[in-house]
Amino acid sequence: MKRILILVFFLNNLTSFTFGQIQIGGNQPEEKKEKKEKVKKVHSDSTDYSMRVFFGTTYASTFRVLEPNKDELFADSLGSRADEKSKSYWSFHLGFSSDISRYFMWEAGISFLRNGEQYSFSDVDSSHTYTNRHSWIGVPIKFYFKHDINRFRIQVGAGVIPHMQMKYKRTETYVNQNGTTTTNEVKTINGINTFGVSVIGNAGFHYSLSKRVGVYAMFEYRHQLTSSYWKTNPYIHKGTAIGASFGLTFGI
Repeated sequence: MKRILILVFFLNNLTSFTFGQIQIGGNQPEEKKEKKEKVKKVHSDSTDYSMRVFFGTTYASTFRVLEPNKDELFADSLGSRADEKSKSYWSFHLGFSSDISRYFMWEAGISFLRNGEQYSFSDVDSSHTYTNRHSWIGVPIKFYFKHDINRFRIQVGAGVIPHMQMKYKRTETYVNQNGTTTTNEVKTINGINTFGVSVIGNAGFHYSLSKRVGVYAMFEYRHQLTSSYWKTNPYIHKGTAIGASFGLTFGI
């Protein structure tokens, strides 16, 4: 009898322990492991901002296309003016550019432009030299193709510049046989065409120094479509400039 009671007690404890283990295991929800996908951040210094303000300058060799007036009533031969040479000048620019799409952008602003020519003649006893300088205020409007490579942006574009001629200056120097030097300066816009239009082309690159500051350097070609003189002037004068422009940009 005693052995039977011990067996019943043992079986009872074993059943309780097993049921408890099943209950504990069944009440615990299954843990689901969620994998968090890492979001890759795309960063490009050249595309952190789509609009830039810029300030720059151009140093260019300037010369002119000069020919007699097509109206024979006013035309005259070129004379010594046929021997005029190129003259280098600085120009200055302020404006902004904005991206249109991935591969295109446009630019507008205000420019202070200068171009001119020079003449020099000398012999044993005397000499004659002069320089002509035309100063313009222009509003360039350009469209560019662009391609970004990390911090670099390659730019190639062209546009037009409506401009007003603000000043004309002629500085002339004579040295006679006695060695006497005479200098004359003419500052006037009489006979000068105050309004004109030029075409312009640029090709170069922009480099982002930081997220907001960059530098640029470009080749520049500029040519007048309209004459610098009135229609009644003996000559048709169209200025041309070939040089390099460079400056700073600021993203906004």
